[in-house]
Amino acid sequence: GDNSIRGFATDSVGPRDIFDEPAGGEAVIVVNEELRYMHPLGFGGVVFWDAGNVFAKATDISLDLRHALGVGLRWDSPVGLLRVDLGFPLARREGEKAYRIFFSLGQAF
Repeated sequence: GDNSIRGFATDSVGPRDIFDEPAGGEAVIVVNEELRYMHPLGFGGVVFWDAGNVFAKATDISLDLRHALGVGLRWDSPVGLLRVDLGFPLARREGEKAYRIFFSLGQAF
């Protein structure tokens, strides 16, 4: 989602139940890296790499992570930082979209 692994729908990585719904888990890893540029006029852009996964049990934690690359636009508006991010999941699985667009308020991290 917009504050985790951009490029994937919210709650879409990790274990699934018998109805193919997100099952959640006891452990999560999220890694976000951004290269940011802000112009003095309050407009900017980013390129990013996100990685992470949800694990059913804490003992299942591994480096088997999902990855996404993307770009974003920023505007330091009077109400706070407005973000638009376009994320592309890598190694897509069946049923996953080729990209996701997220609109958010404030920095991702």
